[in-house]
Amino acid sequence: MGLKQHPVADKGPIPTTPDWGSSADYSTRPVALRFEVPDRTVSYPYAALMRWEWKFSNPELLIITAVRSLITIRGHGLDVLREALDAGRLQHVREQGMKPVLGRTHVHAITIEAR
Repeated sequence: MGLKQHPVADKGPIPTTPDWGSSADYSTRPVALRFEVPDRTVSYPYAALMRWEWKFSNPELLIITAVRSLITIRGHGLDVLREALDAGRLQHVREQGMKPVLGRTHVHAITIEAR
């Protein structure tokens, strides 16, 4: 006599973290925003972020002004990052290099300049 099997409800695909970084769900608010570039990681408290501007160009630009810093993100589909910033939920952004996947958010480069 074999084991009896019960049907399992399909809960859909297991959520994964996007390659470009992450944003918090609606139940939490991050206190800092972290940028990951090849040689270092830089974090800013949300209180230090003063403004951001999304430029729809090729590549797109997301320019973030923070206290004493200017952060420029270059890539495609960056409106996703801007929306997460507007909602105060963007947690970290990771530089991915120059091999984008069409139709997906992709961060080519992140530059951080002291001001």
